[in-house]
Amino acid sequence: MFHFTVLKNPFSRNSLGRSQQTTLPPLLALPFLAGLFIGSVIGLFSDAPREMLSSFGLVTGFDSGKSFLHTVWYSLRFPFFAAILATGMLGTVMIPLLSALRGFTFACSIAAVIRPVTVSSFFFALLSMGLPALISLPAFFLTEADAFSISCKWLSRDRSAMIQEIPFLRHLFLILLLCTADAVYIRFLMPLLRGLL
Repeated sequence: MFHFTVLKNPFSRNSLGRSQQTTLPPLLALPFLAGLFIGSVIGLFSDAPREMLSSFGLVTGFDSGKSFLHTVWYSLRFPFFAAILATGMLGTVMIPLLSALRGFTFACSIAAVIRPVTVSSFFFALLSMGLPALISLPAFFLTEADAFSISCKWLSRDRSAMIQEIPFLRHLFLILLLCTADAVYIRFLMPLLRGLL
């Protein structure tokens, strides 16, 4: 299976001293890209998907009146669901669907915000969704790649080897660090930047 690199793990080294890389299988990347495309098209022409996603708490955006812990949960929700799906064989089907949902919610929210396209709506979308995505999406992709690998190993007898191959503590630290940084930005910095618009 072909892989493409989405994130280089700066914490781990193999026996030759080269950095190990975490890769995202095309089976996960393609649904995400499809979700991006569908979400952007639908978000530009209809409010119904945004209203539906908002009712489930999946739409991108944040109420500044919420607590910091609520914001951390908001940043962790997709990596958390991906980790839960790693506990069984069903994850091989559900994790690609989660990838598509993540792409859909992200694109649909941005498309809805920038409609109609103006300079202020573009910068608003960039500050509210674009910059947080640069922090939160790597955490989601890292969790998703690990979860999908583990879920695939449930189909084989070589589960122990896969568990040994994944540096869980290092990946967990990186995921929590990224999600906490995302929460700090959303809760404290984003309201200040929005006020400058």
